[in-house]
Amino acid sequence: MDGTLIDNMTYHEESWMEFLHNHGVFMTSEEFDKVHKGTITEVLRKIFGQELDVANIKKMAYEKESLYREMYAPHIKEIDGLFDFLDHLRSTDTKIAMATMSDQHNVSFVMESIDMRSYFDVIISSEHITRGKPHPEIFLLAAAKLGMPSSSIAVFEDSKVGITAGIAAEMDTIAVLTSHTEETLSHFNLVAAIRTYVGLERHELFSANII
Repeated sequence: MDGTLIDNMTYHEESWMEFLHNHGVFMTSEEFDKVHKGTITEVLRKIFGQELDVANIKKMAYEKESLYREMYAPHIKEIDGLFDFLDHLRSTDTKIAMATMSDQHNVSFVMESIDMRSYFDVIISSEHITRGKPHPEIFLLAAAKLGMPSSSIAVFEDSKVGITAGIAAEMDTIAVLTSHTEETLSHFNLVAAIRTYVGLERHELFSANII
């Protein structure tokens, strides 16, 4: 969802920085990038200590994500061409899952702000998994829920940890260039790299309906 259906990762980083400042933690973007891997529970424990209890994790996670929603709400918009592409997939009876590391609050925020929930056969959020990306658990769970083998699935991902997870799940992986440039992702074995979804239905992968 984040960075692939909507171009929102700048707002996530800004909200993380404000949240951390509010808790007396000051990190550069580079320092934060090194710990920003996995579920929000994993990230918070990397920053505040492994002894951080579940009650505090839930409170802090809600605080951080509330900041994000407040920042992003005036700007929320789907990536160009997304609905035309989703309509094409629907017209070819292609199954579609959304597998996001965001929580249910953020999923509802996006699905209600931009009416797209009906496009997805399966929606998986952070509450459904125990190991975050780059572990492939979330994509393997999506495949299982769809009743499809990994080899028949294409993954759209914007982040390096997400791309790593998609490849580890043995799925065709397509980079959405909202968080990185094509050059910085050149070492990954990608099927394609896209900036928007405009005209993507004409790509041979999808015009042939092989996913």
